[in-house]
Amino acid sequence: VSELTTEDYLLHSNLQLDTYADKDIGLKRLHGIFIGAYLGDGSTYVRNKLSDNAFGKYSITLSLNAKKMKVLKPVVEKIAQEFEGTLSCLSYPNPVINCHSIVISSKRIYDFIKTWVFGKYCYEKEINLDCLLQSREFRKGIYQGYYLTDGGNSNRIYTTSTKLVNQMEA
Repeated sequence: VSELTTEDYLLHSNLQLDTYADKDIGLKRLHGIFIGAYLGDGSTYVRNKLSDNAFGKYSITLSLNAKKMKVLKPVVEKIAQEFEGTLSCLSYPNPVINCHSIVISSKRIYDFIKTWVFGKYCYEKEINLDCLLQSREFRKGIYQGYYLTDGGNSNRIYTTSTKLVNQMEA
């Protein structure tokens, strides 16, 4: 880079990747926001001792501060309604912690997340790059949701997952 001059040219494209019609499953920005929020501040849990239809067998938790939760909660409510999930909201009034959680119980939502996000812990999360075959709105939503969480602080996006860094850049 130090050898570049104003006479040099760098090739790049500013065209957005098109959706592949035969692979597009109709995901909207709302779905992307949910996946992005999960990437940034989500966790899943499966209680093996419960039957598949038991409440709480498949749990998805999103934990955010009050300001970000106010923005994300309507998105999560719509996703829960679409996928027939059950929501419970937990608030911790301690101003030092400032943590609010939404817990969703739904095998369908759990499976939806596991389709798009691999890994269990923050340092090993990966996004399924098949998302690049989906709508632009879905892909924009992933960034929007991720930025809403702790993945987006101080006007930047960060992660502890080295694989996710390259995947989000793609």
